Amino acid sequence: MSQEEILKPKHKYGKYFPLIFLFIPILLIIFTELGLRFYKYGEWYDQWVSVSNNRLMLNPKLAYKFFQSPGNIPSSIEDTFLKIKPDSTYRVFILGGSTAAGYPYMPNGAFSRYLQKYLDNTLVNTEVVNLGVPAMNSYFMRDIVPGIIDQKPDLIIIHSGHNEYYGALGVGSSQSIGLSPWYVNSILKLYNYKIIQVIRDGVKYIRTVIFKNLNRQREKGSTGLMMRMAEKKKIPFDGEIYNSGLNQFEINLEEIIKTFQKINIPIVMGTISSNVREFPPFQTLESDTSVSRIVFSEGLNELSLGKYAKGDSLLRHSKDLDVLRFRGPEAINKIIKESGKKFSVPVADIDSVLSTFTKYGSLGYDIMTDHVHPNLFGYKQMAQHYMQVITRNNYLKFINDDIIENNTNYSQIVDTEFNFSILDSSIAERRLYYLMNRWPFVVDGEKNDLFDKISDNNFIDTLARAVATSEMEWHKAHGLAAEWYLKNNKLDLYQSEIDVLIDQYPYIPTYMENAAKVFLSQRNEEMAHYYFSKHYYLEPSALNSKWLGILSLWKKENNKAIEFLKESAVYNNKDAQTYYNLAQAYYNKGNYSESLNSINRCLVINSKFPQADRFREVIKYELRKRS
Repeated sequence: MSQEEILKPKHKYGKYFPLIFLFIPILLIIFTELGLRFYKYGEWYDQWVSVSNNRLMLNPKLAYKFFQSPGNIPSSIEDTFLKIKPDSTYRVFILGGSTAAGYPYMPNGAFSRYLQKYLDNTLVNTEVVNLGVPAMNSYFMRDIVPGIIDQKPDLIIIHSGHNEYYGALGVGSSQSIGLSPWYVNSILKLYNYKIIQVIRDGVKYIRTVIFKNLNRQREKGSTGLMMRMAEKKKIPFDGEIYNSGLNQFEINLEEIIKTFQKINIPIVMGTISSNVREFPPFQTLESDTSVSRIVFSEGLNELSLGKYAKGDSLLRHSKDLDVLRFRGPEAINKIIKESGKKFSVPVADIDSVLSTFTKYGSLGYDIMTDHVHPNLFGYKQMAQHYMQVITRNNYLKFINDDIIENNTNYSQIVDTEFNFSILDSSIAERRLYYLMNRWPFVVDGEKNDLFDKISDNNFIDTLARAVATSEMEWHKAHGLAAEWYLKNNKLDLYQSEIDVLIDQYPYIPTYMENAAKVFLSQRNEEMAHYYFSKHYYLEPSALNSKWLGILSLWKKENNKAIEFLKESAVYNNKDAQTYYNLAQAYYNKGNYSESLNSINRCLVINSKFPQADRFREVIKYELRKRS
């Protein structure tokens, strides 16, 4: 044996050792991930969840993915859509934050509800799905784009821009994990893995321990979402973080546009609006305590002199100098418009449209409720302008052209069909009160003079307060309000609450059925028929088809009556009332043999059914006359 052979290592598998050491940690990670999934650790960030056999909505827990610390997590307004999209349906998805969601009037005061009514009077089948979530920004929008594409949208509306700094994962947010959009978007993809959720939950636990006193305050609701998100971070105009926020928005927005355009999905974007006339800067830099507020005063002065354009320009600049960036800077709208030109995407200039309805042409409380959110009239104008931009760009094939051309009549139709109750108004009022009496609108326990203390004058106000403070769910409050109105014999207000619930939850048949029964008991045949029809088209049953048949019979529509009553008998062939009325319908048409068969069936089921014996004799008499 040569010396080389003696000295040569005898480990047959020595060359594989590095590969084994490489694969051990990989296998460990894989088995850990599988184990965590098996034991159902953490959250499943599925984008859609089922709310019925055939409807989906945005997962209410999806926002947990974007928050690094404990506390109440915002969600969408729970709009739903069909799991399987019919070919005849025109489906619109809306992306954005709290303005898109309709704060403080959400869910049913959002501009999407007005837009839905506009489209309902234009097309046969429409779905407007509002995915706006308070405190969310372009990271959230970009993350849910693939899931939206899976649902075959016909149009995308993007109305966003205020939350790029303090929104979830924004550059100035308490939830921020970095300034690079590429890095943040990569981390978001990793959050779908359970092992990453373990690491993140560990960080959350450490934060909870370190800041336990702050967390206790948050749990008690002593701080609002705005304070939780911003933690009083100051972002100077044109500084590094300021420009990072703009960069974040631009990169994410362009990626969203390119992704939708790859598969030819039309997009409309909208400019954002801020209350610049009523709000001086929230905070200034210590080194420059007066400049921004001087600019604000100069702007007001120019308005008073009738120099509206100059005054508004100064007010907007004052807003941009505000180092607390709860109002998106003018540069956001510039990015929106430039991206629109760059990618040939229509832009609805909502900011300019809303300004036309304000004193001096400068946004204030005449159309805004707070620093960035419009009032109901403002949301309606947003919807109308979006509708105009959609039609101008030929995104719709109209069925009712005359309605589109006459904006006045069109607006009146939408107002008539818009469901918004006294309770909704009371909820919005209290939401604003709690918002405007917290930081940054007030400091150190001060009260906002613009809002007197709101008292609860009746049961409805008590419900509103419970909803505004998150002590009661919105749908439960409306249900209790409907019951209260019914007990107090206020049927018009009862109907208002029921219509609100049906608008929000069109897939829940109970609301329709209960309303139909109420109006039936009140001998209001028209409204009973209306709600039984809604119930029937959602979910045909023995009950609704029977009463649609009986109500048709009362209106002497015998053919319809026979059709509905026969259908009811298929669902339930042991209802004597169904057969009695079916016998009546056949009798009215002169079909006495079928009438006799039906009345006989009625008496088999219930031999003592009121007047059935007598009616049978009448039918037999008619048959004898024919023989």
